[in-house]
Amino acid sequence: MSNNEQEQLNICNDCNREHPIGESRETADGRIICNDCFRENYFRCERCERIYRNDSGGEGAYCEECSLEIEREEEREREEGIISPNNTLFVNKKSQYRNLPIGVEIEAELKDDYDYDNVLDELDGSGYGICEDGSLNRGVEVQVPASNGRRTKDLVIKACRILEKYSYIQDTCGLHVHIGYPSGLSAVKNALTMSYVAEPVFFGVIPASRQNNHYCQAIRSHFNLNDILEAKAKDIDELVYSTQYGRSISKNRMNLLKQEKYNNCRYYGVNIHSFFYRKTIEFRYHSGTLDPVKILNWAELLKKILVYAKFNFNKDRVLEIERSENFDDRSKKLFETIGLSKKLRNYFLNRHLKFNPLRK
Repeated sequence: MSNNEQEQLNICNDCNREHPIGESRETADGRIICNDCFRENYFRCERCERIYRNDSGGEGAYCEECSLEIEREEEREREEGIISPNNTLFVNKKSQYRNLPIGVEIEAELKDDYDYDNVLDELDGSGYGICEDGSLNRGVEVQVPASNGRRTKDLVIKACRILEKYSYIQDTCGLHVHIGYPSGLSAVKNALTMSYVAEPVFFGVIPASRQNNHYCQAIRSHFNLNDILEAKAKDIDELVYSTQYGRSISKNRMNLLKQEKYNNCRYYGVNIHSFFYRKTIEFRYHSGTLDPVKILNWAELLKKILVYAKFNFNKDRVLEIERSENFDDRSKKLFETIGLSKKLRNYFLNRHLKFNPLRK
């Protein structure tokens, strides 16, 4: 072996085997390890991005130092009323703050000089999911793991930062938000109702490419508001699946459909099938983006709607929103009803002006 070839190899400090220098990883304490040892015994902290042994402490995908820092940040945020004291599911109705776990699916097109493995290598071992997206040309989809509070922000920012290196957004890309909804069927019915009256606002703040789109079909073209309101909560599954399979669908057939990951009902802007399949409600309206601010603002709007549907739903108020004559009236009533912050109200109103420039 030539001297030049020897210079291109490293020795793993764990297994003592030689490996190409390009496959080396350096741990937080300065050890050089190979990819095999990294996958078996180490993880990359999703906050500081340093590499640690699996048994080094910490919480989830965070190192011990970052876990402590996150706890301190979340304690400050709880004191300021920013996040829920429960970092996984709903807190009870009497609590002032409520939160929900949020997961995000980001679709993008790979740049010519890169491929799927480039994204995979940077995300490997950090809790994200990744797959090829068949609806795009050279598509890649990154699934940001479900979390909430500060962790959601950190995870989304990291995913966007990595995707910006290797991919770009075009009109056919979408953004899907899954929100964990540990609720009964009454809350699901309310969530569908709220989504119905909010849908004109949703379409008013996204590009035209997301309208009349097969992958995020308007629920107002499949459902009737009176049918939703009059349906018994226990029959909401029948109402959802009947839009594709007819009103005569049997309970046995519905139970089978609920087990299908790729059921046709998933292509609605609000995917209620996802609740029956994995206990999340998925929102598919938003256009593709690698901007974490856009993603987090959108997710916050959706979360507010679902929290209202579970804890504060009022039929008369919903009907008042539905009677709105224009976007301004509908968005104002909706945002007031769900308690959206002034900052986010202004953000979405500016989005509407962007996509409806003649109104300026």
